Amino acid sequence: AGVRQFTRFDLQPWAQPETGFHRLALRFRFESEIDCAASLAFENTDTSELIVNGEKVSEHLNGYFIDESIGIVRLPGIKRGKNEIIASIPIGDRTKPEAFYLLGKFGVKVTGSKRTVTALPDNIGFSPLCEQSLPFYTGPIDYICKFKTNGDASVRLPAFIGAAVRVFVDGNDIGLIAYDPYRLRLNVKAGEHEIIMRLYPSRFNLLGALHNNDIEEYRIASFVWRQNGDKWTYGYHFRPSGILSEPIIESLPDVVQ
Repeated sequence: AGVRQFTRFDLQPWAQPETGFHRLALRFRFESEIDCAASLAFENTDTSELIVNGEKVSEHLNGYFIDESIGIVRLPGIKRGKNEIIASIPIGDRTKPEAFYLLGKFGVKVTGSKRTVTALPDNIGFSPLCEQSLPFYTGPIDYICKFKTNGDASVRLPAFIGAAVRVFVDGNDIGLIAYDPYRLRLNVKAGEHEIIMRLYPSRFNLLGALHNNDIEEYRIASFVWRQNGDKWTYGYHFRPSGILSEPIIESLPDVVQ
């Protein structure tokens, strides 16, 4: 007996009984420019088996990724050159294959459908993260700058894509930038200061329907991920995220708060 095809009209998994399990083997192949430590995050870690570059993984659950449905398992490591991960997972009417997330301190270069692990960039600039070897990264990220002022000042962000930006000056939490006019008073005295702008990006480039060719599709529903024909690609459609232009430090009272 096989597994019934899932459609968008089905009940959510927790609302239907499981009628039995089968096993599904998935093979992931990719190249790396570096040797580095790594972990794999995925669902049903307790009933799955992993083989990495021919070595069976004996590690157990080592925390969670995003929420407690997605467990983390430490891998033997990524090697320079070709790598292969084989995952044997349960599958049934209620238990479906979900995404796997390779975690570690590394960057990723994406060319078409080819993904290559690279060294983590030392610094980032004011441009989309997906253009700076961080195409799948959607966690908080800090932009750190120095500035001098003759007195109190404000910071203004002309262009950023993300949920919000939290601002710290000299280690102090100044507040959140989330709404127009995207400006925040810094409450500083004359002198040199360090400003940290912590961006909280959207989760789209990690969890979104990246293989859907309809780049204007903004609905969130199961059919958005299940496409075929001209609406499907093995490549990736990332959305820009990040602080996209230099922040502007303006002296007070030159601007109205």
